[in-house]
Amino acid sequence: MNLLKKALGVMVVATMVIGAKFWHKSSSYNDVKTQMLEFCKGVAKCKAVFTKNFDTCFDRHYDMGSRRLSSGLNHEAFVQCINHMGGHERLALNH
Repeated sequence: MNLLKKALGVMVVATMVIGAKFWHKSSSYNDVKTQMLEFCKGVAKCKAVFTKNFDTCFDRHYDMGSRRLSSGLNHEAFVQCINHMGGHERLALNH
């Protein structure tokens, strides 16, 4: 019985950690998409290329992290992906 309680406790904690990682990814997804659409406001071609390629590029370049590394989006690779999928450079990062 004691082993069952420990196993259940581990499962609950693991579920919470995994859920938090997916919540953070969803939150980042929404934030980045909102910012990018704001950047493209009024420019139909920019919005079209961005909307078409956002999901693919975001999923490719978002790292869920690990126990020692936090999750996050590789912004440079994301921008390069959007530009590559769009056929030419539309976006650039200012460092």
